[in-house]
Amino acid sequence: MYQYTGMGTAWTMIGSAADQIYAGEWGRGLVARNLNASLRSYLGTPGTWKLTGTAGASFAVATDTVYRLDWDTFTVSRYTGVSITWTKIGDAAHSIVAGDI
Repeated sequence: MYQYTGMGTAWTMIGSAADQIYAGEWGRGLVARNLNASLRSYLGTPGTWKLTGTAGASFAVATDTVYRLDWDTFTVSRYTGVSITWTKIGDAAHSIVAGDI
């Protein structure tokens, strides 16, 4: 993964390959589902990512946290901000989105 530097055509490598990227205002604003099925949150320094949990079917980045649509049950969970802990907040859903709360 690369981040645009804001100058000409220059880009900075910030992370390894990911199969999905989600952006929003929470944290540094970027979470990525890696090819090894883990979710990581960008900490703002190239190469520095925090393990946030296991991969899900989809994610939504809000101003306060990240939401996950679970692979197996399609239930909706909210990231607690602690380690890789998520809390179920809703039953099965087809998709999720997030905005200002």
